[in-house]
Amino acid sequence: MKKQHISVKKAYDFWAEQYESDGNSMMALEDSVFNKEFTSSLNDKKILDLGCGTGRHTSKFIELNAKVTGVDFSTNMLKKAKENNRSKNVRFIQHDISKRLPFKNKYFDIVSCSLVLEHIKKLDEAFSEMKRVCKQDGYIFITEMHPDMRLKGKQASFCDSKGKRYYPKSYPHKLDDFKYHIKASQLKIAKLKAYRGTKALAKQTERAVQYIGYPMLLEFKLIPVET
Repeated sequence: MKKQHISVKKAYDFWAEQYESDGNSMMALEDSVFNKEFTSSLNDKKILDLGCGTGRHTSKFIELNAKVTGVDFSTNMLKKAKENNRSKNVRFIQHDISKRLPFKNKYFDIVSCSLVLEHIKKLDEAFSEMKRVCKQDGYIFITEMHPDMRLKGKQASFCDSKGKRYYPKSYPHKLDDFKYHIKASQLKIAKLKAYRGTKALAKQTERAVQYIGYPMLLEFKLIPVET
């Protein structure tokens, strides 16, 4: 059956209503990785949540006493994010993150970008912008679908209420692509870790059974290089 491809914005506008209850195994794994990274108080640090979606990570940042800016270009995702996060310490901005970000240089302590880069064609521009808005003593936290998932024919997708599956526009970036553009953007890889599907994950969401032992997710921690 031919895959039904649609634009990223249209896809996530459709997906917003069921995004948090989708039973998505990739998001379940990514949540566990994210929660291990952010455990202690952020003490009013300025956080940029790029591609914030419904604000699932925004909520965690707020709990850890951060000042959060969530950015997404899906109208419906942002609507959900605002409903889920009414703190005075958060603001949401509708913006296409494949374009130049509307922030000053070296403004944020932490830039977080979760499961977004597969939808970005020009990695060089994405990494350069993340580096530009990150403070010199800050860092960039990124999670992304492992390139090996493409070998299984996988990418971000969702089903509508009638069971029809849709595929947002996606680009098959290789690990070497990430490494090349990270270095070219004057960023240093402080951490790079791959995560495989586990039996524990399969118990959490049955869709993960097919991925037990298979590389599913990449985690990057990037530090700006002094220039």
